[in-house]
Amino acid sequence: MNYRTPFARGSRPFAGLVVLFALFMTSALQAEDRALVTRLVGLAKVQKAGQGDFKPLKLKTIIQSNDRIQTGPQSSLVIIYQGKEIRLGPKTDVVLENLKKGPESVKVKLEKGFTWIDVQKKSDQGVTVVSPTAVASVRGTKFSVSHDHNGSATCVCEGTVATRHVDSEESEDLNQGFSNDFNEEGKVETNDFRELFDGLKVDNAFQPIIDKDPKMKDCTMCHRMTDLATDNSPDPTDY
Repeated sequence: MNYRTPFARGSRPFAGLVVLFALFMTSALQAEDRALVTRLVGLAKVQKAGQGDFKPLKLKTIIQSNDRIQTGPQSSLVIIYQGKEIRLGPKTDVVLENLKKGPESVKVKLEKGFTWIDVQKKSDQGVTVVSPTAVASVRGTKFSVSHDHNGSATCVCEGTVATRHVDSEESEDLNQGFSNDFNEEGKVETNDFRELFDGLKVDNAFQPIIDKDPKMKDCTMCHRMTDLATDNSPDPTDY
């Protein structure tokens, strides 16, 4: 005869719950090491590990080290990784490297286009953006790097960013409201935009700067153009 105690009969559901909880915890722990696409507007594609064909990128796609991402016209996306937010603008081409825990910074290799980075100050792992002409490194701030055929621009929204020309070993600290332009010849031009920006508003006087340097238009992905002298509307609380 096969005898089963009440405890034995009830242990199967209990054991099942234990297994499900263990699987949930394992999945949660693994998710901490994953970069996840949390927002996608328009079209984008990904080349896994930088090899093979590009495939359409979808919402909640997991991004791994050495994946190459390209966004289409009028497209953008957001990637979240361990307290870091990485935004890509239209017609942007990047490779993400070192998506793993450790002291070495996450590297965003920007071939062209626009990326905006938000690194929480509590993060021990920073982010370094490398473009064909500039390098920007941080551990806790908000900043952007854009690149086109005229060179690269690094703009600081909050905090301080260490920037340098890609061929230089010496970095310069760039503070909030400032931007550095790096051309292919190694020249650096610093711009002071503090009077044009007020939180997430930017004065209409910024338009001539966009007309002169079209890649600066991507700043309007976060900042709303307006007349600062007359606009008393509430400012958004976040980018």
